[in-house]
Amino acid sequence: HDGARAAIGEALQREPHVADDWVHLGNLCLVAGDPRGAATAYRAALAVDPAYRPALSAWAALRDRTGGAAGRAEAAALFERLARDDPYDAEPFLALGHVRAQAGEAAAAVAAFRLAALAAPFRADIRQAFSYALAAAGEGAAALNEGEAALALAPADRAFRRHLLTLAWQSGG
Repeated sequence: HDGARAAIGEALQREPHVADDWVHLGNLCLVAGDPRGAATAYRAALAVDPAYRPALSAWAALRDRTGGAAGRAEAAALFERLARDDPYDAEPFLALGHVRAQAGEAAAAVAAFRLAALAAPFRADIRQAFSYALAAAGEGAAALNEGEAALALAPADRAFRRHLLTLAWQSGG
């Protein structure tokens, strides 16, 4: 990773106005365990292009992971903005669902995962997240139905199969 960081650093010295390079540098910083370096790189990307979706998404994810309650709120607002700007992109809805679920906001998580599933109905990871959120919100039957749809997309996922068996057992079905 050090070689890749050095190469991107050299490219940025020659041409510092490439937002994508700043995002890549931030991602490499994260992999190297340097969240401060990642934050600096993501902010630089946003300085180049304040509306650059990959930079906004990466910054939001970093704020969610490292910013405590204030960071989580900022992340949620950014993911909502990204979702509003492109309602056909499932990723901001998925990320928002995870932020809301981690904050204990079950109904908001369900709403976000529902929109992610509508945007990308054939993604097992989204359908699984939706099922977990429905279960956390106390909607066992809906969680089981959504989970069965997810299992059809990823039948080899043993951990998710256990989740479904637990739901079925709890619902008596």
